[in-house]
Amino acid sequence: MGQNWEDKVATVRRDREASLAKVQPQLGSLPKELPLNSQNVPRELLTPREIEITERNTVKQLLAKLRSKQISVEEVTRAFLRRAAIAQACVRFHGRLP
Repeated sequence: MGQNWEDKVATVRRDREASLAKVQPQLGSLPKELPLNSQNVPRELLTPREIEITERNTVKQLLAKLRSKQISVEEVTRAFLRRAAIAQACVRFHGRLP
């Protein structure tokens, strides 16, 4: 017999938490009071280099920097993964609001 919806949600939440725990380096804590518009939260948790990579470059600029070896594929991937993890953490936080 299939899982009920509560069990499915619990499984998805466990998987999300496990994925977020794997982000390296570990994310810092979210602010205690998260605004409804949390677009600026990444600027509080990412390094200046990660902000530069994820906010201040077009795809063409990133490709040019990759070709010239100014940045590495791993560095770009980690920066965007960390930014995505922050977004997931914000969604999780807002999901607890009344």
